Amino acid sequence: VYKENDPGTKYSISVPSVFEAEETLVYENKVTLTSEQVNNSQLILGFLGLNYSADISINGYSIFKHPGGSYPFEIKIPKDILKENTNNTVTIKVSKRLDSDSSIPSSQQFLFENIAGGLFRDVYIKVVPTFHISELNSNYTLDQNLSKAILNLHVSVESTSSRKNSVQNQSKDFIVRINLHANGAVTPTFKGDFVQSGTTTSNYEAKCQIEIPNPLLWSPESPNYYLCEISLVRDGQVIDKSTRQITFYRLGKDQSIFSLNGNPFSLKGTTYYPNETSIRYVNIYQRIQEDLTLIKSTGFNAVRFAKNYPNPYA
Repeated sequence: VYKENDPGTKYSISVPSVFEAEETLVYENKVTLTSEQVNNSQLILGFLGLNYSADISINGYSIFKHPGGSYPFEIKIPKDILKENTNNTVTIKVSKRLDSDSSIPSSQQFLFENIAGGLFRDVYIKVVPTFHISELNSNYTLDQNLSKAILNLHVSVESTSSRKNSVQNQSKDFIVRINLHANGAVTPTFKGDFVQSGTTTSNYEAKCQIEIPNPLLWSPESPNYYLCEISLVRDGQVIDKSTRQITFYRLGKDQSIFSLNGNPFSLKGTTYYPNETSIRYVNIYQRIQEDLTLIKSTGFNAVRFAKNYPNPYA
């Protein structure tokens, strides 16, 4: 890392890393990618959180300008700027300056403590197949007796291969395979294959509906869940896979009384604000786990994250 106005003086650091100074800092790292990764995969550069704004470039080519905010985001890396089997330079120019055009000026942020700048959460490069799951959305309904759940999964599939290969691949049918594992068990509670017809578009949404008899219901005392494993299968081979935890519950309100899964329920909440940019020499994931464990053991059953986008691992 180095100051924008002093590129000759560089320091080796680890990420996450934050700074207090007002100068713009430049983070730089080199990544080696194989020919297979460059030519036959989609590469995605991801940020779990930075503060505040950033200019991001690879090998001297600007690929994204982050206007500001600490929320996670991902960028698809163009193939034509990447080098095979040699170093690729990733440069992230971070500024913590706030102005009235893009944010609330710091002098007006009277409810916010001073937040340092920098890459305060993990940065990663994700390698996915050219034919992959790009997004997953779900919703569900429960019958009146809570004895049956209908789970609706919307699986967005994207193809980023070359035009010739794309037309060739998209002419074939593929399968969206769904496995539901109750509380993460090895043996799935539900297994289903949903055949999808070939499409000529680069983006496709598969809609899958699953009926689950006698579903395990979630509550603060019994946090049951289903590990939902979604696979794309073509010609008998698993091409891509994604997992998500799914919970079933019914929260209701009758006049002034809350109910959870048909039982009276009291909402006991608190506000949690971990300033991740102020933590030094501490494993943030361990810190969040310890804090949330303490909150639950104290008797709270709901947590509101304030003043910052929650850490995705919280």
